[in-house]
Amino acid sequence: MYYLGLDIGTTGAKALLVDRQGKRMGIGYAGYKLISDGERIEQRADDWAECGAAAVRQAIGGMDPADIAALALSTQGASMLALDAGNRPIGNALTWMDGRAKQETNELAELWARIIYTVTPAGGLTRH
Repeated sequence: MYYLGLDIGTTGAKALLVDRQGKRMGIGYAGYKLISDGERIEQRADDWAECGAAAVRQAIGGMDPADIAALALSTQGASMLALDAGNRPIGNALTWMDGRAKQETNELAELWARIIYTVTPAGGLTRH
């Protein structure tokens, strides 16, 4: 029995196959590119699937996938992908590094700070 870990990271997919004792049995990696003009940082969702599959194939080599007891998956937490009604991407994924909403982010942070904290006349902070 084996266990497979798959990480869909920022610049590539990494796979690790271990046995019951945690001994490494196989590794795989397939990289993908960021699409960027400096402020906009996107990725092709198809790259995640294609490179994830390639990394898994490398890690398991010629073994029978039925011998894999469990899969652990790690992915980019704050990237966003819009899908159509058929669950197909309607464009590139916006990565967690995309800077297009910096102004809006700052405005929301300031608003949140005003709602949560009020400066008292003595200069201290009071939580609401």
